[in-house]
Amino acid sequence: MKIEMVPVRGMLLRALIVDKTTPSNPCENCGKPVYSHKLLAKTNKDWCMKCDDKYHRGGMSSTELGAWTMNKMQAGFAVVVMSHDEPLGLTHFDF
Repeated sequence: MKIEMVPVRGMLLRALIVDKTTPSNPCENCGKPVYSHKLLAKTNKDWCMKCDDKYHRGGMSSTELGAWTMNKMQAGFAVVVMSHDEPLGLTHFDF
C-alpha cells in the first residue's frame, strides 16, 4: 500500500494504491473492501470509498465535488483507491 499521483481521465489524482495482499475489512454497508491509511480522504473509516462518497458527498454538484477533491489533495490526502490488479481498481469516481 502506497500513495502515488496517478493520471485518471486527464486529471492527476493522489491515489492509495493497493493490491491483493493489502489488508482490508468489509464495508459496513456493502461488504466491499475497506482500506485504511492516515492520508485517505474518507469521513467514515469503516466504509469503502464508494459508500463514503455516496453518503457524504452524493449531493454535491460537479463543481462542489471538484473543489472538495482539490482541497483534500492540496492538504496531502489521497482521494481515490486504486489497484494495479484491476484496470481502474476501486475508485472515487464511477468509471
